[in-house]
Amino acid sequence: MPDQLGDIVQLKYLTPGLAEEVVDDVFALIMDGTSMGIGLLDFLKRRERGRAHAHVIVLAPELVIGEFPNHQVQWRVLHAANLNRPLWGRNYEEIAQCKAGQLLQGRNLGGHHTSAHFLFAGDTPYRGGTLHQGIIAVCSGFQEYGDEAVSNIITTMLIARAAEARAKDLEGGGKKAFV
Repeated sequence: MPDQLGDIVQLKYLTPGLAEEVVDDVFALIMDGTSMGIGLLDFLKRRERGRAHAHVIVLAPELVIGEFPNHQVQWRVLHAANLNRPLWGRNYEEIAQCKAGQLLQGRNLGGHHTSAHFLFAGDTPYRGGTLHQGIIAVCSGFQEYGDEAVSNIITTMLIARAAEARAKDLEGGGKKAFV
């Protein structure tokens, strides 16, 4: 671990590259013509493959080194991506950023509604993100439940692939005291 005050330590296995790969895989699944992709499109209410559109943001914590034990956690955008931006009828990027802010501030806990008493002027009232095991993913462009489903798929895949990367890292050397 870096020992200089103010050093930033990022997660080892949850990287921007992994986030980009997972989001690309989820977008490919949404646009896929297989039965799985078509089923997901039906669920997302975008039955025409070429009409699906959305914006996704993935955030994860990083550590800012301070005097022990006062290290600070701050959030970092690992990846943000558009799906078919020319088809957007609204600014889905701005809506997704608002959803992420609500999750970061504890005003939208990723449940089945956004509480009216936590909305500020200019906030989006729509849910469609998740904070799952320390990872935030938000999606905007589908119905609220579709945005939430896509966000959950992304966080679950990130957790699984980070675990897979750690397992590969440990294969040769057994257990390590520090990563």
